[in-house]
Amino acid sequence: IDDPQNAPADNCRSHRPSDKSRSGGEYILPFGVKTTMLLIAAQSGMQPYIYRECTKGAHLLKSEFVIAYNLNKLCMTIGLLLASGSFMHSVTSAAKDSVWVAFPPGGVYAVQNMLTAVALASISGLAYNLLNQTKIVWTALCVWLLLGRPIRPLQWVAICLLFISGTLIVLDEASAKGDSSRLADVSVSTRLAGLIAVLGSAFCSGLTSALSERALHRQSRPSLVFSTELALFELVTIFLILAIEVSSGWEMTGDVSHIKDHGIFGRTTALSLVPTLSQAIGGILVGHLTKITDGVSK
Repeated sequence: IDDPQNAPADNCRSHRPSDKSRSGGEYILPFGVKTTMLLIAAQSGMQPYIYRECTKGAHLLKSEFVIAYNLNKLCMTIGLLLASGSFMHSVTSAAKDSVWVAFPPGGVYAVQNMLTAVALASISGLAYNLLNQTKIVWTALCVWLLLGRPIRPLQWVAICLLFISGTLIVLDEASAKGDSSRLADVSVSTRLAGLIAVLGSAFCSGLTSALSERALHRQSRPSLVFSTELALFELVTIFLILAIEVSSGWEMTGDVSHIKDHGIFGRTTALSLVPTLSQAIGGILVGHLTKITDGVSK
């Protein structure tokens, strides 16, 4: 589905950026495209299993997952910016239009990560990873609609094949009988909710990919700065959702009653927070890959 003719100019080069970009002052992770893709593939493939193994016997709420994930990402990106000596320059240059550039994708990312938490806890790792690939369909469509990048006929064929494969996986998973290899302890309704959640997460991923590409390429935002902004606005969004839930009584996350009884992170363990760390590393790598290639290639 990659279209090298429509990729940014940097996508046709060596893909091994130096520590400083050509524009000067922008710190870039020292990974080329292939290395970054390999790291993201490893993180994405292992994430469902890391989540399930580390949260056994613990109670990690959806909102707690999003909050911890973004706090981890915030600490890592700020640390890298401070280590590179570009923190203050990055803050001052991004502050003038941060709300316009980063708040829309940050809000969508918050919803996406909550849906991801539901999916990881509800369906098998194999089903999650296969269905999550439908985000390529939504990315291509969102890039086409929002950025005006055309989709070639062969790419449409690939999109249709991905859509068909996703449909078959949903039908197979929804009709599967409970056995040891298919989460026997998870009810059919819970599994169906997980399937809907991962498909919703895939759509959010496609939308945020297009919005992120616009920010990283058209607004020339450094990837680490943009990742920092996203983490901040995701935190703002999730706390806003929780505040609305408390004041209105409308259950959007379903987490408020647990938080009232036990507090935030009141029933988590150090081990149950490990998946948020691996997710944060993956998020930073995805931002870097989108910067040095584009949303569809990523």
